[in-house]
Parts: sequence; C-alpha cells; structure tokens
Amino acid sequence: MNAVTTPGYRIEDLVDLEAYPIHRPDSAAYAETIATARQGLKTEECSYLPDFLKPEAQVRMQAEAERLARDAIYFSQEHNPYFSAVPEEAPARDPRRMMGRKTNGLVPGDAFPREGLIWRLFREPAMKRFVEDCLAVGPLFYYEDPYGCLNVSVQKDGDAFDWHFDTNEFTVSLLLQQPERGGVFQFAPNIRTPGDECYDEVASVIEGDRTRVVDLDLRPGDLQIFKGRYSVHRVTAVEGAHPRLIALFAYARAPGMYASPERSQQIWGRVHPDQIAAEARRSRADSLVD
Repeated sequence: MNAVTTPGYRIEDLVDLEAYPIHRPDSAAYAETIATARQGLKTEECSYLPDFLKPEAQVRMQAEAERLARDAIYFSQEHNPYFSAVPEEAPARDPRRMMGRKTNGLVPGDAFPREGLIWRLFREPAMKRFVEDCLAVGPLFYYEDPYGCLNVSVQKDGDAFDWHFDTNEFTVSLLLQQPERGGVFQFAPNIRTPGDECYDEVASVIEGDRTRVVDLDLRPGDLQIFKGRYSVHRVTAVEGAHPRLIALFAYARAPGMYASPERSQQIWGRVHPDQIAAEARRSRADSLVD
C-alpha cells in the first residue's frame, strides 16, 4: 500500500513509519508491531507506543493544539470512580462513597481545521486500521458526532482527573504537550472483572496503595490505546504554566453514531442539528416498520 498523500500532508511526515509501519499492513514489521500492542492490551489493558509521531510533526501539532485550546470548554465535576449516585446502603469504606474531581477543558470537534494535522491524522484510513488491528476488533467507524468526534483535553495548573473507570470500551490518545510537572497517567490494570466489582481492592488504590498501580509518564508524540473499563485510573494534578494537551481520537463500533441532544447539551452547552437528525432516525427505527 502506498502512503496516502493530500495537499501539504504525507503520512510519512507525521508518523515514524520505521518504528510503526502503519502504511504496510501486510509486512512482517507491521505484524510484529501489532503483536506487541495486543500483548500490552491483553496483560495490562494498555498499549503504549512511544515516539509515534515524528519530532517535527509533534511540534506542529502541539502548536496547533495550543491555538485550539482557546476554544476549549471547561468542566469541573465531583465524582466517584463510577460516576454514579452513592447508594444509601454502601458501607463507609465503599469506593462508591469516595469522591474525587475532574477538571479540564475540551476542544470540540467542530473547532479543528479540516486541513490541520491533528484532524488529518485522525481521519487517516491507515490510522484507523492500525487501531482496529491493535484492538483486534473491526470494523471501527469514525464517531460522527460534530463535537465529540475529536477533542483535545486541556489541563492547566491544578487540573486533575481523579480515580475512575471508563464507560466506553477503549480510548485512543496522543500526547501533544507535557506539563512542567504532574499530569502523570496512573492505572491499576484489571482490578475488577465483569462479574466482581472488587470494591476492597479499588478502595485500597484510592486510599494510596500503589502495589498494583502502573505509572505512565507520557511524552509528547506518544500514542496510547487504553481499555479502562476494568482498570481504575487517573491523571495526577498538573503543575506549572504549560498545560497538558492530549488529543483524543473517537471511534465507534457502529456507523453513524452521534451523542444524544440531551448529552450534548450537558457536555457542550449546545445541540447540533445533526444530533437532532440522528435522534429522529433512531426514534423512527424504534417505532416504525418499513
């Protein structure tokens, strides 16, 4: 397969194709890269791919993210690890009673210039196929929501994202700027199972037990694929003048997926006509037979 080329953009200018030959899916080097990524996802629910971006591309994407950060919408939310209500019957040491805080900004998807490098890498077919192969799932589809399709998370001095589990199956993130201090990704792999919440073990982590915790101090240009459904995780507080900037690529298991208008209003404070149209299509499919 030849590298994809568009005006002002070549995949070989962005990704270190020597280390990560995403443009040659039939090659032995590609198979070796996929096998390594799958092993990490199998054992620790995490695939860490350092220096995925070429240095020059990382610098250009960082500058792009810094400009986009002005459009970030900021959130501050108190939450337990499950983003759930606290049951009245929960005992004192139940992690459902252990509250933390998420504080960050998110650049909405419609703010990204379509000719920009972050958007182009996200929409690069070889990139999507690479993620599919790492996760051993497929096909994946681009999340079409105009706001949630692609984001940059912006964490300034004092911002953090405390211990939590993900509701989504996986996340794909690309660090673009590292803060002066802090902003370390920490996770306890496979601390719960589909059949057991393991509340005591989760509580121990939140209370400070680091026996099972892995620290991943991502560097600019590093790619991470993470399955956070069963691994409690957090981003430690950011310190210093430089915000932590990380791009979040959103893929879906089905085509044509959008956030509901209610969810969009809750997150972004606005609703897009495409979300309303998608909601109408879902309602129609549920209520009528063609």
